[in-house]
Amino acid sequence: MDPYNADAARAVWARVTGAAGDEGDDQAALLAMIADALAARAAYAALSMRAGGQTGSRLRAIARDEERNARELSALYFARTGERAKPEAKSPELPADYAAALRERYADEVKSAANFTRAAEADFAARALFSRIAAEELRHSEALLQLLSLCLARPL
Repeated sequence: MDPYNADAARAVWARVTGAAGDEGDDQAALLAMIADALAARAAYAALSMRAGGQTGSRLRAIARDEERNARELSALYFARTGERAKPEAKSPELPADYAAALRERYADEVKSAANFTRAAEADFAARALFSRIAAEELRHSEALLQLLSLCLARPL
C-alpha cells in the first residue's frame, strides 16, 4: 500500500475497524431511495391525469412531494460522495384499474414509510431527513385511503 494514497489508507482503516463495505451499501441504498421517489413521482403524475379535478390536484401535490424528496435525497448523496446521484430509472407500471392503482400506491407508501423509519434509526446524520420523509409517506398513505374510499363509494 502506498502510505500517501488517502483512498487506500481509508480502505485499510475501514477493513481494520470492520466498516468495510458499509459505505458502498449505504450509497446504493440511497440511490435506490432516490429512484423510488422519482418512480413514485411519475406514478402520481400519471394517476393525476386519469383522475382530473380535485383528486388530480391531490395526486399532483403528492407527486411534487416525491420530487422534493428525490432532490433532498440527491443532495444527501452529493454531500456524502461528492458526486451527483445517477439513480437507475424506473418506469411506473400501474394497473389499468384506477382503484387497483391507488391500492398499489397505498401499499408502496406504507412500505416506504417503514423503510425510512428504519433508515432514520440507523443513520444519525440523516435522521431528521429520513424521519420527515417517513411521516410524509404516512400522510400520503392516509390521503390514498381517502381517495380509495371515494373511489369505492361510486356505484360499479
